[in-house]
Amino acid sequence: MDENYGESIPPQLVYGPTVVQKGDFLVSRNASLGKMSYVDEEIHAILNGGISKLRFRKYAQNYVPAFFISGYVTKYLEVITSKGGTQQNAKRGDLLEVKIPIPTKCNHEKPKLLYKYVSMLVQMLLDKERAVRDKNRAIDSAICLEIDKRGELHHKHPSIKDVKKLGNKRLDTNLSNYKFKLLYDKIASYENGYYFIDEENIGPGTTPDYRIYFDEPSEYNFLWITPSNISKRRLDYKTYIFTNETTRVLPNSVIISAVRHLGYSYYVQDSNVYCNQNTLIINNSKDRAEQLFLLCYLSSPIGIELQYAAQITGLVPIVYKTDFRHIPIPKFEADLKQSIVELYYNEAKRDLIEIKTYDDIDTVMANEKSRNSKLGIYQLNQEIVRIEALIKHGVECIIGNKKIEKLDLP
Repeated sequence: MDENYGESIPPQLVYGPTVVQKGDFLVSRNASLGKMSYVDEEIHAILNGGISKLRFRKYAQNYVPAFFISGYVTKYLEVITSKGGTQQNAKRGDLLEVKIPIPTKCNHEKPKLLYKYVSMLVQMLLDKERAVRDKNRAIDSAICLEIDKRGELHHKHPSIKDVKKLGNKRLDTNLSNYKFKLLYDKIASYENGYYFIDEENIGPGTTPDYRIYFDEPSEYNFLWITPSNISKRRLDYKTYIFTNETTRVLPNSVIISAVRHLGYSYYVQDSNVYCNQNTLIINNSKDRAEQLFLLCYLSSPIGIELQYAAQITGLVPIVYKTDFRHIPIPKFEADLKQSIVELYYNEAKRDLIEIKTYDDIDTVMANEKSRNSKLGIYQLNQEIVRIEALIKHGVECIIGNKKIEKLDLP
């Protein structure tokens, strides 16, 4: 590597069988042009014609993905591909034309250290994404196992009287079907009891008539949340709006998607958040742990199944606040509830290390692996967003021959 002039790393496009293997990077060549995913597990899957898999040599496997994460590759492909159709389609060969620059002394006094720093950020991102996935699975498993273990089943098919008790004049719901009754009866027989959310504690989000969108936060902006950027129990990406209207979101609120992906939820620490009319805002308790458990339960397979049963059947799943009268919430014991909540929300301090040598990077990575096991999904999500911002900044500096004075941690 020439520290004065740099060079380019060509990607290795893998031809042949389209079977996906663990360790592959998958790149979209149309629709979401240039978007990359990492295959972290052994899966049985094949690719369609619009996706290519890439593999990188060991020295580049964590560095090159930074240029996909930052959006650089997407912009590059947008320039070199045809714009004649309804969407841009890149060819396999176009991926081989993408030039990946290497840091020079224009960027940092130690170009190789900057190279390793960018690689470290990508590895940190993958590790934290993996931790989010594992903790989501642990939450779902704990909730489902507890209901299965301690909820007895005394089931019979619903009678006309049972259907009338549902309090819904429409019959085109799943509230009286066999699958819903099985699940409902299991929770209704839970030995510690159950409760329902008070409808007065659920309100709809709103879309302000006047709003301006921003990519970056400021003291004048609201974090803007819609169902499209909530994924399971986290935000996939952040956008912001400016508006003069007052938000309905309070500190300690749970925001839950009411359209399409029912049950996808997000916790709000402060009130500087605005959510649109396709969400519901739940403030059922002033106790944070209770609110967090409610989020975990409603976003579990059981909670999601109950919401799909409660919603009125249609082309697009929609759940209203009145539908929550049919969703029982089990009263878990305090210890179990706390262990579930800590998987979602738990803080862990980081040792302050200034990165000046390769050894500093190795120390940071070792510490982060330990921290990831302690951090909750909420905290991991916050750090993932900051890592993505650092990666984008690093890539922009390398491409633009700008100086990076300090190698920051998220």
